[in-house]
Amino acid sequence: MPSFDPALPVTKTTDLTKKLRSRDAGVTLLSLLPIAEDLLLNDTTTTTTTSASSITPSDETCTTTNIHFPRKEEWLLEWTVQRLREDTDSSPEAPYTNSRLSCRFWRFLLVLLQRMDGVTSARGLRKHGFLQLVEKTLGDCTAVKAGEEWVVAAGSGSKRDVEGDVSMGGDDVTDSSVTESGSGSPRDGGDGGRSRKRRRMMGLEQEGGKESLGCLLGEMAKVVKFLQDTAAGKVGLDTKVSGSIIPVFRGTPEVGGQILGGYLHNLLRVTGDKEEAVNGIEAMIGVWRGCVYGNGDLKKTSTAFSKTCLLPVFEVLATDISRSENSDTLEKLVAEYIFTPALLAASSTVPKSKFGVSTKHSASQAINEALQTELKTLLEPLKGIPKSAETRDVGLGLNNLLRIAIGKSSQFSGSETVEAILEVLLSVILDVRIRGGDAATSSSDSLFPERDAEIIASMLNLINNAGLSISDDILRNIVTLAANLPFNRGEAPEVRWTIIELALTLDFDTFVMSQSTSLLGRLVSALSDSWVAQAASRDALLRVVTLLLNGFLRARDLDGFLSFWLNELNDLYTIGGEKLALSSIWTSENVVASVSNVIERGYSAPRIEKLTTSYLDSLIQLGGSGGLAFAKMFLLDTLLRGVRREETEERLKNGGTLLKIFDMATEIETPASAVVIRQLIFRVVQLDSTLIQAEKYGKVLSGSLELLKEEVNLPMKKSSKKWTSTSPTKFAELLFCLEVLLHHMDTTKVVNSEVGTVINTILQNGVAYIQSKAAADAEENWNGEIFVGLNWAKFAVVVLFAITKKWLSVLAQIETASPSVYFDSFVTLVHISIRSAATTGLSARKVWYDMLNSTIIYELPILRDQCLNAIISSKAVPHDNTWYNLYLETIAKFPLEAIRMDLREQTKDSIFILNFTTSLNAPDSEKLALARRERSLLARLMDTARTNSGPISDPKKLVEWFGKLDNTIEDDSRQGKATIATAKKILHRAMVDVEQQHNSAYLVKLAKELYSTISKTKQVSSTWTLALCFLRECWGCTVEEVKEESINLRSKVIAKATKWLEKSTEAKLTAQLLPIYAEAVFLDQGAGNAELALQAQKRCAKLLEQWLPVWAKSRESATLEEQAHFQDILVGLVGLRCQCPQSVGTIEPTIAFVIFALEYSPELASHKASVLDHFTRMASRLPSKAFSKAITSISESCFPITKEVGQDYFLLLQILLKGTKKEPNAGEATAESNANNIHDTIAKIYSSICLALPKSTTQETFLTLLDCLGTILKDLPWAIIQFSIDETLSALTICASPSGPTFTPSASASTASTETPADGIYIPITRILLAILLGHRVRLKGRYHLLITLLQSLLRPLFTTPSHLLKKSDSQIHPPWLHSPLALSSASSRAYTRLLTTLCDPPASTVSSKKNTPTSTMLLTSHTNLARKEVARYIPYVMMEFIHLQLNRNGGRMVMEKGVREALTQGVYAMFEVMKAEEGTLKIVSAGLDAQGRVLFKRMWEEFGKFGVEK
Repeated sequence: MPSFDPALPVTKTTDLTKKLRSRDAGVTLLSLLPIAEDLLLNDTTTTTTTSASSITPSDETCTTTNIHFPRKEEWLLEWTVQRLREDTDSSPEAPYTNSRLSCRFWRFLLVLLQRMDGVTSARGLRKHGFLQLVEKTLGDCTAVKAGEEWVVAAGSGSKRDVEGDVSMGGDDVTDSSVTESGSGSPRDGGDGGRSRKRRRMMGLEQEGGKESLGCLLGEMAKVVKFLQDTAAGKVGLDTKVSGSIIPVFRGTPEVGGQILGGYLHNLLRVTGDKEEAVNGIEAMIGVWRGCVYGNGDLKKTSTAFSKTCLLPVFEVLATDISRSENSDTLEKLVAEYIFTPALLAASSTVPKSKFGVSTKHSASQAINEALQTELKTLLEPLKGIPKSAETRDVGLGLNNLLRIAIGKSSQFSGSETVEAILEVLLSVILDVRIRGGDAATSSSDSLFPERDAEIIASMLNLINNAGLSISDDILRNIVTLAANLPFNRGEAPEVRWTIIELALTLDFDTFVMSQSTSLLGRLVSALSDSWVAQAASRDALLRVVTLLLNGFLRARDLDGFLSFWLNELNDLYTIGGEKLALSSIWTSENVVASVSNVIERGYSAPRIEKLTTSYLDSLIQLGGSGGLAFAKMFLLDTLLRGVRREETEERLKNGGTLLKIFDMATEIETPASAVVIRQLIFRVVQLDSTLIQAEKYGKVLSGSLELLKEEVNLPMKKSSKKWTSTSPTKFAELLFCLEVLLHHMDTTKVVNSEVGTVINTILQNGVAYIQSKAAADAEENWNGEIFVGLNWAKFAVVVLFAITKKWLSVLAQIETASPSVYFDSFVTLVHISIRSAATTGLSARKVWYDMLNSTIIYELPILRDQCLNAIISSKAVPHDNTWYNLYLETIAKFPLEAIRMDLREQTKDSIFILNFTTSLNAPDSEKLALARRERSLLARLMDTARTNSGPISDPKKLVEWFGKLDNTIEDDSRQGKATIATAKKILHRAMVDVEQQHNSAYLVKLAKELYSTISKTKQVSSTWTLALCFLRECWGCTVEEVKEESINLRSKVIAKATKWLEKSTEAKLTAQLLPIYAEAVFLDQGAGNAELALQAQKRCAKLLEQWLPVWAKSRESATLEEQAHFQDILVGLVGLRCQCPQSVGTIEPTIAFVIFALEYSPELASHKASVLDHFTRMASRLPSKAFSKAITSISESCFPITKEVGQDYFLLLQILLKGTKKEPNAGEATAESNANNIHDTIAKIYSSICLALPKSTTQETFLTLLDCLGTILKDLPWAIIQFSIDETLSALTICASPSGPTFTPSASASTASTETPADGIYIPITRILLAILLGHRVRLKGRYHLLITLLQSLLRPLFTTPSHLLKKSDSQIHPPWLHSPLALSSASSRAYTRLLTTLCDPPASTVSSKKNTPTSTMLLTSHTNLARKEVARYIPYVMMEFIHLQLNRNGGRMVMEKGVREALTQGVYAMFEVMKAEEGTLKIVSAGLDAQGRVLFKRMWEEFGKFGVEK
């Protein structure tokens, strides 16, 4: 209850209510709202006016008072609803202005309802008609047009949003209304300001809120949703409230429809953020359902929904709003109130015959007609869709309606339902009829609208995707209406191939039925005409032809396809001769290949022979000339091309058919097409190789060669220097002649050098053509069509493509007999191809890459060498980055063993020289990629190269080559690694034979060059890296000259680095110098290096003192680059400190420094890895006392484990354990004390790890500790005692139990894509137990009770309880780190299976306690049998636990996933195997189980007998 202040005067309630009920013309309802808000919050102002009849803000004086107003919320609710319903505030300037359109009023109503009793509020809402208020408000919103003024605050002007949204009140309504009501200025500190703050706290105002249509819809929906939640019991616990609120939403279907439809209609007008308004759809759907609840008149409700809601729902489903979660509900409403009534009404209409029985046809027809009648009535509102609506929106909306209808009509059988719905939708929205004779009477003069065609295509696609079908009559009419097929040949309208594709997919009979013969003819003619006119649609045309072919094939009527194909080729030849026929779609390679592939699927061998003979007889009668002869020759060639089975070949050969065709083809003097007749002859020879020696075929070969020589040698007239015009048909003829000649050489192995000359001439013609001024802009990319758009450049690509794919072996024969410039021309065309702007089709560059990617080229030595030599010796200047990239990639693709030694040296030298001379005009990123590739390739070539030849053997050149690394765009490790690898190979080869004079002289000269270069440098450069490489490889050389120069170079490096380190204040320079200085100083580990080591140790301390203050400030002030340099300095100092000699007194400060470096920046993984690497190398060099001190110090810091102990301590402990020396020989007296000391230390550490393992707080620490245990168990077995094994088993048992560690596994722990994060915890635990079984099994004697307990604990996590079966009373059996019900995968099950198999079937080496003692085979077998017998006594308890988990644990609701169970099968069989051998063990299991358990155990035993016993 609001507080009551006795210090303030009390005012009469009647004065306040009289003011709120005022209906004076000068007072708007919106101006009274602040008073009502203050009254609700008990922050009320009384006003003293000068005139009782004139209540205006200017005449009032305000005084803050108390007021006693019982049941004020109830009064305010009735006042609000009543006044909002009756409000007619308007003016001529703003005719639609009223308070119902104010977001603030609806917000006030929501707060009011939230503060009231539900029963009381329901009474007020019913009394004053809440539903009618909502309906009126939505009607007012609809009435306001986007271009009209809309004002909701007194005196404020309206504004309209730029996108067309209606803006209700341009300024902040709250400010103006509060000030006018006399509540005080919101900016002062008085009561007005406090009142406004309270209103905002209560939700009556929003910060910065603007009035808008979206805001109004959202606030209105919130009020409705609150009432609905109250009625549903989601708000409050009083059941009486629910019964009181429900009648508020009782109304007629018309009212519910007006509210839902009006809301959706206005929602579509909202621009900007409409999330809240969209969320309100659910509330308005609830209003509709409340209004129709209990109404049994389905026709009335469906009519109301159709008239008020269908069009808005249609428009909403056609927009992005349809992706909201309310779209499914809207679709269900359409199905329930539009399609369900129509389908029910149609299905109840069944005509009766005169005998009282209806026929199937009459029933289907009656249902169809009734459905159309009902649907047309219900879908009539959709005619209101404007014709200017976007095609996408209308199509999407129609598709949604059709999809809804299909889903609903699935309850009714027959395709007539879908057809009727489709026809009604199209007729209502597009005014298109697809039944009857309207479609058939369409003429070519009337083009169907593109917009309507797209919509029809989308609906057909939906029907196709739904797996439905419609009649061919409907489809035929759709194609006639919308496909835009021409009626006459030669017409080339924009045919809509998408509709034709869909029609063929849905029903092939659309085009091949007797009624549609003319339609098929129109389609075939359109395909022929569009192949040239609509070149961009060729893919669609080929898909249509493929659909036609497949349709005829499914109908087993391949004759029909060949028949219209034959007629079309005849017509094309008659119209345009051979040129038109060969350039049509019906002679394209794609169509011919598709038909030939199905010949033996559609025809048997006798049928192929009969059809071939028929075509042959016709050709003989026709004399081989004319259109029909051309068509039959082409089809005969296609038939022979489709012969693949040996049976068919033999039938055609033995029956003499092939010989007759050969004779006929070679005797025709004037064939209709020389191209086709040559193809036919070649096809016959391919099927019958005996004809290749025929004299007639020799004439064909000689004629083909003569034609090639004549054509390819005359591409350019010497007089005019212009290219002759060669037709595409002629190019196709030339290509086929070349293929005939190559095939002959491949078959007979007889080389014709003239063919090689012809090939080279073709390539040279292509180069000349594309380089000529007349064809400067010509592209050499080939699009794959033989008969379209070929020129000499594209023809060269065609020839290259054919040879590369099929005739490389023949080319090798030609080149062996007579070497040519084939690859030189090829490379030139590739270079031209790179410069070409064309990106589509097949180019010389793509052919080149295809050749390199195949393995054939590398198996032909002559082609392989010529190819490599051509690319190396190419005169193309590699200033083009693309060309240089091709150059490098070509060499990189060659296997090293496939490159001849001289070519390898030549290649290496060419790359090395190009690295100096190349200046690429390319972006920096491309330059960097090329530099990486060239240096990586050079490093690869150096694997087998000689070092005493070529430019790279010059030391000065090598130093300069390293120096180029300083000019790289960025610090690139890949390029640097490749360069260093090359240098190492050069130096290593020189050192292998360093005694040879030229090698030692090379090294001496290189050392002097490095000495000279370093002396001159003023900064750290790549030369320093080469110097370190030299020192690593050559230090300790026995040749005196090399040794002396190595010492001089090392001294120079140390002196230069020392000088710079003493003076340097630059972080980058110091970071670069530290690793160089450390490596150079400690290159010599002898006693003579003690002084340098001492200086290095002092310098490390001095540098640490210098840079430590800088590190402290770097986190806040330094840039990212500077911080990276600081990190490098820190890593360098760690490396320097770790390389210094360590003693008992210095090891602890060194460890502290390493810990500091690890904790300084833990997010930098590379720096952390470098620090750990330095520490690892130091640990391997530590003397025994220093090592013992180090591991003792680290272990004392790690244990006992606490949150303050970081992961870095455990990493160092892990490194030290892995670096622990093996146990010293017991006979060495000097080492015995050290051995005992380290033995006790390791044993103590092992015990501490076991105690700390269950207390691990992070996954990283847990895994590190497990790894430490594994290291000691495997590598330091001499440190293991019996107590260690006991501790390990106990610790692992706790870790696998509910008392285990509580961290959450991360995905990084998974080692394979099939493993889960929890597998990364479970599997390492099993590895520790496996290490015990394999290395310390003899210590398990007498400890099997601990082992079995651990196995039982590890078995439980493999079982899970499905989430829907979980209960609060279930006992917790899983460890805390196993969170997900499906946390373990089959990988964990396989790990557990390995434990069981190792335990039950132990290797012989693990069961003998006497090592290094020769034993007999029988003795080993006895040890194994003894171990198996001991296991058999305890393993039944694991089996009982396995059965118990399946049946009894948590009520038998625990399951094991299929993959987990399958992986565990071998482990179960291993337990059965060991129990089977020991009498009584099976009885132990049976005795420990109940009746249900024994049944399961018996079934498992039977499965083991079938599948698990070795036969």
